[in-house]
Amino acid sequence: MDAYLVAIQASTRASSLRQRQALVARQVSAQSVLSEEGLDLGASVSSLRSERAGIASEEALEQSRLSQALSDLALLTGTVVTDVERLRVPRGITGTERRIDVETAVQSGLRDNPLVMVAALDVVGTELLRRQAMASDFSPVLSAYALLEEEDREASRFGGGSVSEDTTVGVTLSIPLFNSRGDGIATLPATVDVRQAALEYHAVQRQLETQIRVTHARMGQLSAAVRQSSSATRSANSALAEERRRVTAGESLDLAVASRALRSNAAREREVFQQVEYMRAWARFQYLTGVADYGSGI
Repeated sequence: MDAYLVAIQASTRASSLRQRQALVARQVSAQSVLSEEGLDLGASVSSLRSERAGIASEEALEQSRLSQALSDLALLTGTVVTDVERLRVPRGITGTERRIDVETAVQSGLRDNPLVMVAALDVVGTELLRRQAMASDFSPVLSAYALLEEEDREASRFGGGSVSEDTTVGVTLSIPLFNSRGDGIATLPATVDVRQAALEYHAVQRQLETQIRVTHARMGQLSAAVRQSSSATRSANSALAEERRRVTAGESLDLAVASRALRSNAAREREVFQQVEYMRAWARFQYLTGVADYGSGI
């Protein structure tokens, strides 16, 4: 899911940068016309062209990022992925962290996260091996066995061939005395393995708790960023609409409209980027807390 969201970010930003290039090209054209008519407004054509080249460079980087994300998606899903559809951000998803108690989320993660489960099972497994080692070192071992031997001498060169079977059934009792097998005491290294597994288990717990708290805090920060970006986008769109009205009324120039459109495009790009970034943090939070259904939340 994270690779998919990264691909969405890169695709959306690359599209926005292409639109921005077109707007700058529109500014270059308008400024060139004004310069020819002796109405230079101070905006250098070469400066605008430099800005367009910089935007083109950013678009190339986003296309590279998109290609890498699509490659990761193809590897993870086992299918051919050539593009991703535009994402419709679920309404009301931002601010989810305000409805989640972080302490409850930590307890959920320490109980249901798969990494913690694996670490706990590793402790149980090493403890069983330690008990087996202790039994082999200090406890008598009773073993039952059965042997079946068959001998065929029918083709004996001396004649009088015969076939014989010998079955032996018995019980053996082994009592370990003074490390008689020469393998060393197995209990000590097995105990070390148990302690190592226990330390790793507690380390995973501490790391997971830290990640849950940091991700929850990041969701709050991104929610605030999305609200600010949304406000900036509305203001930029309002300014663009006003500038278009002024052009229609003959009070402004198309060059000013292109400049307003550039600001509106940049504001909308930031808003969408931060919305998708919030979804990345939200999805990570679901994984960390062990939630299986991404649609239901915590």
